[in-house]
Amino acid sequence: MADARSSSRVAAFWRSRNEPDEGGSAAVMGAGYEFPVSRGVGTSGGTGAASRLPHCGDRYPLEEPTVPLDDPTTALLAQLAQLGAPPLASQTPEQMRAAAQGAGLSPTAPPMHRVHDLQVPTDDGATVPVRLLVPVEHPDGLLVYLHGGGWVFGGIEGFEQVGRELAARTGLAVAVVAYRLAPEFPHPTPLADAWSAVSWLSEQAAGLLGVDGPLVVAGDSAGATLATVVARRAAATDGPRIAAQVLVYPAVDHAMDTNSYLDPQNQLLVDAAAMAVLWDHYVPDHVERSHPDVSPLRADDLGGLPPTILATAEFDVLRDEGEAYADRLAEAGVTVLRRRFEGQMHGFFTLVDLLPASPQALDWIATGLRDLLDLPPVAPIGDPRD
Repeated sequence: MADARSSSRVAAFWRSRNEPDEGGSAAVMGAGYEFPVSRGVGTSGGTGAASRLPHCGDRYPLEEPTVPLDDPTTALLAQLAQLGAPPLASQTPEQMRAAAQGAGLSPTAPPMHRVHDLQVPTDDGATVPVRLLVPVEHPDGLLVYLHGGGWVFGGIEGFEQVGRELAARTGLAVAVVAYRLAPEFPHPTPLADAWSAVSWLSEQAAGLLGVDGPLVVAGDSAGATLATVVARRAAATDGPRIAAQVLVYPAVDHAMDTNSYLDPQNQLLVDAAAMAVLWDHYVPDHVERSHPDVSPLRADDLGGLPPTILATAEFDVLRDEGEAYADRLAEAGVTVLRRRFEGQMHGFFTLVDLLPASPQALDWIATGLRDLLDLPPVAPIGDPRD
């Protein structure tokens, strides 16, 4: 059970971001993710046990499966269940985005030395909004962050918090990219926007930051997919020189046939049905989904990709493909720091104020990244560097 202070914080967080609609349900979300939690889902006896998985329907015939999530996650799911929300798979893109609009900075967000809102030009004449978060006067380099949201929802406001957390912990400036979203802009537009943003920011980094340091690409979920395709393209062409990639529960194969996809215990906030809908929005052409620019696990050669930090969540439909990708990278000679976060579900990484595993993952990534880049320990925010 969560303590009273934790419960109060969760309740206040959700009340501030969600109001019931006319049908009596709330679009439950946090830090960029909509949470499809059914009414009637509760907890049963035992530490970290959930009595029933939300929105499994008849697809998974097991009765009352026990999910050994960690206690904070179990408590969060129980509280979200009381709010009620339609499953992600049943929502329109507009509904998904409306839910995600409530995310924003919390009072605990680290302060930045300066923040710049930029417009990055794309090859088709459009522009992509980018928010550049600079933690100190002279950052050690630049990390370009591509947000999650199934290529359909999410944006700068929902992911600025995690961007600030990464900037504060790594000492790198972080650029959060608002690439265009499907289904209005299906593949390859989100990828093209990501490539344009990384390329432009690489060229402009010295002028924007006043320093010339390493370039990192990073992302979670759908954003991690875009990040690693950008990294592979850069390695295969005369593109930006990327020093490392950070991938948090990446979606790297369209097949949806792994054990983690089929396991009923993993059908939580983002389940198999939701992923099927998101794939349909992002790449309607099923044949095109086998291309390595869509399913990077299917690339013939992963050699030459930069050193990689890859995190998966134990109770996540994307777990197995992410870990298979880490295996493929290592077999290709890529340096890989990998970790499965036990007892965690998809989306935990961005829930900084709600789940203790989120700051733990941020700390693990920051330590690994500075080791890979051979950077000295980061100074706390507010400390002089010169």
